[in-house]
Amino acid sequence: MNVDMLLVSGLLALTVVLFASERLRLDVVALLALLALMLTGILTPR
Repeated sequence: MNVDMLLVSGLLALTVVLFASERLRLDVVALLALLALMLTGILTPR
């Protein structure tokens, strides 16, 4: 596995845990996941 796959897998796992625990609002978790993907360079605006 390369680094990008590990980052996406880890972020997905963390997002699922936060969704299930409902410690944060769901929209906040979704936006944080999107922001994390953009900051790591996996998701680009283009």
